[in-house]
Formats: sequence, structure tokens, C-alpha cells
Amino acid sequence: MKAPFSTEVGTWLRRAREKLGLSRKVLATAAGLSPSTLRNAETNRHKLSRHASALLFQEIARRDAILAHRAPD
Repeated sequence: MKAPFSTEVGTWLRRAREKLGLSRKVLATAAGLSPSTLRNAETNRHKLSRHASALLFQEIARRDAILAHRAPD
């Protein structure tokens, strides 16, 4: 049986995106992902792959390093 994943990451992604003043489409496209992938992660519908998480984190860090530093583990 799979362990349930934390909703903390999805909530943090949404708040980070909103703090940056970006739409899902803009952040997802800048990170090389589809907007639906970001939407599913933010709403905790699907768990992000490590690769997708890294792409989003790198894009957020490029725009605001301090915000990225506060990302959940």
C-alpha cells in the first residue's frame, strides 16, 4: 500500500506562485511543464515527479531565492 503524500507541497506551490504574481500557465511554461501538471500538483490531485518538482523549484528560485529557500522538504 502506498503511503499518502503530503498536501504541504501543493499548498506551498500555489502560495509561492501567487506571491510571485504569476498565473499557472506562466509558471508552468517557464518551468517547461504543462499548466495542468501544475494545477494537479497545487490541488493535490497528483504527486509531482522529482524531475517536475525540481523544474518548478528552479524557476521559483530564479525569480525569488528567499521564497524558494522556504520550500517544504
